[in-house]
Amino acid sequence: MDMKNMQKNTESSTRIIELVPQTSTFKIQEINDNELDSEKLMQAQQIFVSYFTDLYKDIPPAILGIENVPNYLKEIFNKTKIALNERTIRGFLAYIDDEPVGFSTCGLLEDSTMLLLRTMPIHLAYKDKAIEIYNAFLAYSHQQFPTAQSIVMMVRKANVVQASLCRQTGFTKNHEPLKQSTYLKANYSSEWYEAYIYHFIKQ
Repeated sequence: MDMKNMQKNTESSTRIIELVPQTSTFKIQEINDNELDSEKLMQAQQIFVSYFTDLYKDIPPAILGIENVPNYLKEIFNKTKIALNERTIRGFLAYIDDEPVGFSTCGLLEDSTMLLLRTMPIHLAYKDKAIEIYNAFLAYSHQQFPTAQSIVMMVRKANVVQASLCRQTGFTKNHEPLKQSTYLKANYSSEWYEAYIYHFIKQ
């Protein structure tokens, strides 16, 4: 694997963040080793499949560079479970009032200063809070990977909704990581993907 193995954070895997202080409690929890076959992972899979099924419903598979959306999503999530099990990535669930609303997986690239955000689907019932949930995941990722100076997210060129969300949360299009990272070059084709970068602000 080109991605670095990640050590478990010794602190609590739960962080409380005020998303909508007047009405809601927002928190993020890590999916731990002993939870890979749990209800938590099933919730993550449901969010992942429903989000991308909805996102891709009006896009012909050929334009996405895939043959079949359901099979593609199944394959990607199976790879995600393997990577979680091998601890080459870490997975997180976001909650509003104990309802799962978002799922994120990420892992450091080769030089440990760039974090690959592999996926960040939002529960369809909470699409109106997508930007707030994205921002919370970004802040939480910085806490969990303190060596990271930036985040890269690979977005399919046909996925204009995801690209728009990236721009609204401070990402900018930048193809340098795709040229520099061995892992990205091996797993993401520039024919189908564009790289979006988010730089953490130094404290």
